[in-house]
Amino acid sequence: MNKHIYRTVMLALSLVFAALIAILALLGSGAIGPVAGVGGVLLGLGWALYGVLTGKRDSAV
Repeated sequence: MNKHIYRTVMLALSLVFAALIAILALLGSGAIGPVAGVGGVLLGLGWALYGVLTGKRDSAV
């Protein structure tokens, strides 16, 4: 996968996750904890993978 596309997808997923957490918080849902935990781990792994793909040489992107 192209690095630029992967970064764009990860940014979009991060924004969707943030919106989901905000909606759950506004609704007072009890599921906010598990959703935040699972989503945070998945997004963290995704961003870590992006860091591995880009490496040190592309850090000025």
